[in-house]
Amino acid sequence: MAAPAQSAESAKRPAAEVPSQILAASPILGVLAALAAIVDLLFNHGIVRSLTDVLDHPTHLTLSNLGGFPRNLAAVAGFVALAVALTQFLSAPRKGRITRGMGLAGFGGIFLPIVAVATILPPEFLARRWVYLIRFAVGAGYVLTILISTAGARRPGPLGLRLATALLAMGSLLSFTAMVFIRVPAIAHTGFGASTLVLMQRLAEAAWLSIPLAAASTIVPRPGRAGGTRTNVAFAIGVASSLMILAAGLWARSFLGAAFSTVVYGVTDGELFIESAPSLYVVVLAVGVGIAFSAIAARDATVVQAGAGVLLVLAGGFTPAAPLRLLTFVLGACLLTRASICLGERGILARHAAEHEKERASFAELDRSLSDAPDPAERT
Repeated sequence: MAAPAQSAESAKRPAAEVPSQILAASPILGVLAALAAIVDLLFNHGIVRSLTDVLDHPTHLTLSNLGGFPRNLAAVAGFVALAVALTQFLSAPRKGRITRGMGLAGFGGIFLPIVAVATILPPEFLARRWVYLIRFAVGAGYVLTILISTAGARRPGPLGLRLATALLAMGSLLSFTAMVFIRVPAIAHTGFGASTLVLMQRLAEAAWLSIPLAAASTIVPRPGRAGGTRTNVAFAIGVASSLMILAAGLWARSFLGAAFSTVVYGVTDGELFIESAPSLYVVVLAVGVGIAFSAIAARDATVVQAGAGVLLVLAGGFTPAAPLRLLTFVLGACLLTRASICLGERGILARHAAEHEKERASFAELDRSLSDAPDPAERT
């Protein structure tokens, strides 16, 4: 006997949402920009500064010149990757309200050209003629980060990445607000106003420190037999990179002594624990780099993109104001948001597929039961 037709309700059930494939993988040069940015951070801001008082001037100059390669590579790759990422974000389906799309296009159009000019021109030239334009670009970069991260927090996605994007949006909003109002004497020079600004900066820094841990629940590969060799290798790479940075941090602490906190501040720009527990920043950086490297070594292209985003957010530091570090920070927010949206839509598609398969199985069971039942006409 033929199966009955599906009910009108099941026929009208919304189709599974197709993931935004254009956002699924990291944009061109995105992972390269992340790796170059973290090398620039650790080498130029960490190693070279640690050895300033030990090396002679020619050796120090040679190391500084060598450090120019990862810095320039991070700038060029980051600029191209962010331009491509924003373009794909605007052209992806269901990107959100038209006002948000206009905001991304507008602030991206302000931020990218100024950052490109600031990267090319020498700092002394910028300090004389472009200082106010650079400040305007910094503001545009923070607004761009807030818009992008808010989009990731509002859309369906894995809990870890949604929490990471929400922390990124909250931290950027608090940092930018404090950065603006600290220049207003009527607020910054009063007791209540100064205390409020300090509290905002501390909350923003706590949010920034929590981003890698929030993303870890989603992007860190789970080792074991079920994961396969690639997953186990990716997890081992993350653990090894964390241990290397921890070992380097312990050596730097014993080698530098009182200057250790100064070097850590140059790497992270953090202030909350810089006097009481500067080693905490080394631990957070080591764990964050391990999380990012394990994700980058994974098989899934979207997880790789999320790992690159975590690496870029760490490389950007807390409240970045320099053009290159702000560029890496904004690119990291963009990659984290893209990964969260794609993984969320992938989960929706999987749930719809499971529901559809369950529905098909129930109709098949009903068809078999009706086929096995005796025909009333045969009884008569």
